[in-house]
Amino acid sequence: MMHGVSGQMTGTPDASMPYARIANGSLQVEMAGLPPGISLKKPNFYSREQLESILRVQDQLTLTDK
Repeated sequence: MMHGVSGQMTGTPDASMPYARIANGSLQVEMAGLPPGISLKKPNFYSREQLESILRVQDQLTLTDK
């Protein structure tokens, strides 16, 4: 789900999201387009309802390096 979005930033379509670097602050990113009340985190930490709402807007998600 987030591979395509992280690929936007890196230029590599299959790039995986660097969650550990984001969590420890060594990489600062901004995720735009997430539904209200949902913040960026590893997909396994979202509820089923949150994942479904993210999937509905997946074409609108953008990731930028701060």
